[in-house]
Amino acid sequence: MGRWRRRGPGGPPLLGLDIGQHSIKLAHLDLTGVRPALVGLAAARTPLGLFDQHGALASRDALSDCVTQLAAELSLRQGDLACALDVPPAELIPLSLSAEVDDPQAAVEAALATRLPYPPGEAAIYWQELPTEPEAALRRVMVSVAPRGLVEAVSSALARTRFDPLVMDLAPLAACHALIGCGEPWLRTATVLLLDVGATHITGTLVVAGEVTAVRAAASGSEDVTLAVADALAADLAVAERYQREVLDLAPDEAEGDEPDSTRAVRLAVEERLAGLPALADELLALAPETNPPETILLYGGGARLRGLDDYLTARLGLTARVAAPLATLEVSGELPPGLPGDAARYVTALGLA
Repeated sequence: MGRWRRRGPGGPPLLGLDIGQHSIKLAHLDLTGVRPALVGLAAARTPLGLFDQHGALASRDALSDCVTQLAAELSLRQGDLACALDVPPAELIPLSLSAEVDDPQAAVEAALATRLPYPPGEAAIYWQELPTEPEAALRRVMVSVAPRGLVEAVSSALARTRFDPLVMDLAPLAACHALIGCGEPWLRTATVLLLDVGATHITGTLVVAGEVTAVRAAASGSEDVTLAVADALAADLAVAERYQREVLDLAPDEAEGDEPDSTRAVRLAVEERLAGLPALADELLALAPETNPPETILLYGGGARLRGLDDYLTARLGLTARVAAPLATLEVSGELPPGLPGDAARYVTALGLA
């Protein structure tokens, strides 16, 4: 079990590493100025076969080589890594502890005794205490639980690089830091729903006045969209991916006339595959306090830029949804990769880790 700590400026650079099933992202921020400055971002497709069908790391060399390559792209020779694992998605468990406990780590262990999704000896546990009022009777803690074998294998692979795997982090908390803590000031007092549209799953995080209050996940993602397109077109994945990029629109413009039947059929097939997304959002939005109702939905992750997804969710949920722009509040001191800032939503977790 380990406790997550955000380190202040000084020492080797702290790099954010987001390891997902579809891609691996690395972010380098400079925290010495008045505002965080983006020094560099790099991404690579997750090596084929890196994880097996059970989510276990199949090749430590492939992971260490990929991270080394990303670091070389950013001209980095040393640094500490804050890493988020998204393969498989970690279980996130909110806990409330008495404010009077002297040993919160022991209290976390005791509270988890009957709630672990894995046998105790097979679970890697990381936790972070969430902000509460000074006189609050309870301390709120968010716990991340992942398979110990996976965490140890990834740590071993990263140790083969020149970079020290400092900590395994909670991805939703990292995203909250990037989008709320470092975002527009009004977001820090609002109720906001963060939706991470990943390759194989969607994670929703409800943030109230800067605090994570609930996290939920659904087994649906951008890969499901591609499969739905392929099935509807009776085409292979390459054709489906091209159609998804160039044609698919979940919120077609009615002013342009009737939607062709073939296009509508594909769109409806995709909406059926994504049915879990508005349902997940509804579940989390229902938890918002009456005194601070939800104000907006921020989409991030590789699937967030699916054309029309923001308008589709806005219409379905009655709440404005928009694609996150995590670079908007950062100074940019380095060269941006191709596709940025438009494609910045996929880097949110890595930026929040750095």
